[in-house]
Amino acid sequence: MNRLPSMQNIPKPNPLHTTFKNHNFPANFLNETNVLDYFCNPDNIFYDMKSCNQVIRMQQIGRPLEECLQSMAGEQYVLHFARPPLFVICKQQRNLGINQNIVTPLAYYYIINGTVYQAPDAFSLVQSRLLGAVAPLGQAFEQMLKFSRFNVAKGYSWEFDKKPAPEGDEENDDEEDEALLRGGTSKKKADSDEAAHIAARSSTFQEQRTTNILQLLFEQFPPPSGVPAKPDAAAAAAAAGAAADQAAAASSAAGAAANPLGGLAAMLPPEVDRSNSFFESVA
Repeated sequence: MNRLPSMQNIPKPNPLHTTFKNHNFPANFLNETNVLDYFCNPDNIFYDMKSCNQVIRMQQIGRPLEECLQSMAGEQYVLHFARPPLFVICKQQRNLGINQNIVTPLAYYYIINGTVYQAPDAFSLVQSRLLGAVAPLGQAFEQMLKFSRFNVAKGYSWEFDKKPAPEGDEENDDEEDEALLRGGTSKKKADSDEAAHIAARSSTFQEQRTTNILQLLFEQFPPPSGVPAKPDAAAAAAAAGAAADQAAAASSAAGAAANPLGGLAAMLPPEVDRSNSFFESVA
């Protein structure tokens, strides 16, 4: 036979998550004189029926409440702050001794527009703030793990170039997956592999080496003042001069082949007399 749970086993609700409001008492009638009576309601979950306030209420002592509380030891409720519509009630423990009156605050309650709340303690406040900060940090670490890479030679590294695919590309991703299952290669993967191979084979300097070399030559050996210092024009002029030299060399080689001895007269120094009949016959 199942037994009903006893009242001692039922967990108490968290006081930070509960409130109290007396709907029979208008909130706009609250002031400094009656707010403590509003709080000391038997239906209020925050009110202890064993407190000194309840003893004074039951004995109906005619003296002021504060005067009675100062001469009693135990848990008490006093008005700590009042500025309508905000009121703060302090729950304190008073200990009486020889020539001493020790008061220790236990909890604070605030009333706003007739609703009673318990003020959170320092531990609950710090715990709530830490939990609110740890949750986004956990999500950030989960996102960072997606970009971490490990290589046996290089160790751990980060790769932030790849971005998550937008929602509209889900169909394209499905098609690429089907192509991979059939044994083929997706277009994105092929393009990325080709770009990676090109980047690995050549550098920026190798791709633009001609322009860089010409620029360095013109900086080391500047042209005369009359010649414009433009790499393209200088290259064209150099190419034209080389073509002219090649044409002259070709024409001289052809003349030497036609008349081998004619080249001998051209090689003589200028002081040699070329009016000799031998040279005239050779020419």
